[in-house]
Amino acid sequence: MRFKSRAALAAIVCFVVFSIGCGDTFRPIAIPIIQPGGQPQSPRQAVFLSTGGTAAGSPEGQTLHVNVSGDTNVGQVTVGRDPVQVAVMSTSGFTVVVNRAEESISLYPTISPSSAQPAAFVSLPTGSVPVFAYSNVAGAVYVAESGTKKVAVVSTSGNPTALTAEVSVGSTPVSLVGTPDSTRLFSANKGDSTVSVIDTGTNAILAGSTPISVGGSPVYLTVNSNGTRVFSVNNTGNNVSVIDPSTNTVVASLAVGSAPTFAYFDAANNKLWVTNPGSNSVSVMNVDPNSTAPITVTNIPLPAGCTPNSFVSSGSSPVSPTITVLADGSRAYVAGTGCNSVIVINALSNTVAKTIPVGTAPVAIIASPDSTKVYTANNGSGNISAIQTSNDTVITTLSAPAGQSPIYASISPF
Repeated sequence: MRFKSRAALAAIVCFVVFSIGCGDTFRPIAIPIIQPGGQPQSPRQAVFLSTGGTAAGSPEGQTLHVNVSGDTNVGQVTVGRDPVQVAVMSTSGFTVVVNRAEESISLYPTISPSSAQPAAFVSLPTGSVPVFAYSNVAGAVYVAESGTKKVAVVSTSGNPTALTAEVSVGSTPVSLVGTPDSTRLFSANKGDSTVSVIDTGTNAILAGSTPISVGGSPVYLTVNSNGTRVFSVNNTGNNVSVIDPSTNTVVASLAVGSAPTFAYFDAANNKLWVTNPGSNSVSVMNVDPNSTAPITVTNIPLPAGCTPNSFVSSGSSPVSPTITVLADGSRAYVAGTGCNSVIVINALSNTVAKTIPVGTAPVAIIASPDSTKVYTANNGSGNISAIQTSNDTVITTLSAPAGQSPIYASISPF
């Protein structure tokens, strides 16, 4: 009995001490279980386009999707013959491939690509010779028809997708870019050295606008983050035309290296990077529209023999992405086609920091949005190199589809 009394007393004491604690009254604590909201995020993908050749009877092209987090092949899709460009559309979730010889585009959902689900084809007019696809409008893809002096408008909101309009622009349109507010689309017309402005609300030339004269043979367009400046890379003009979309006028002409082909806008530093195959160099300039300082161009020589890829200047070919900049703005990476390497440039000092051997003839290069990876499409060796940016070394090499040569690369922004 005494033992039971002592045990009861001890239990009472323990309860009092536990209740008093640190002077607070004891209360139960409920830990909520937070449920995830919405759909699980899909893995970001790097997409590589390969071709079996341009001659009649050549096999159809292929796209290869790589999971950026694990550098694994997550799907291959058969597209058309003589594909020349691939773009991952953030506005629709589609991957779009331009098939030049077949005069068509292939479309399919970027998520879970599979050869078991063939791509949908949208035929374009005979003689269109399409070379470039772009979208900044939900439910529509714009295609540059280099052979017909038009930009095609393809609806992606219906089933099936279909060509809905064509907009007449200048001669030999080869590149397109849109403003972030989705109201305008710009077409680089290589044949007559102009840039046309399209109103995406009416799918017609912007009322009251006339073709904007730029430097010789514009081959690539890009835009800054807020859409206040459009940049035209002029291949034979050896310069970049800076366009103010509010007035549709050229506000600056910047001399760069010889035969420039591609430009990348570095949003972190408000810089524009341009590759110049003709002079084996890269040009970089501060293009912040809010800066009162005059724009100066710095030309950075690349290592001997490391000339970036150049498009076929006499034909209608899109420009492959030959330079990329990490989202954190720390480094630029150039595909050195001539030396089978990637050239790393310190973006703060504008100096070459390192060269990284990759496959043979890298012709396109892209970076993951989180700055952790850089990928090259190696045309000569038929493979893809994945570079880890923490130490700038190749960590994975993936084979392109059998018998195919990688020619272009894009990455999903979602």
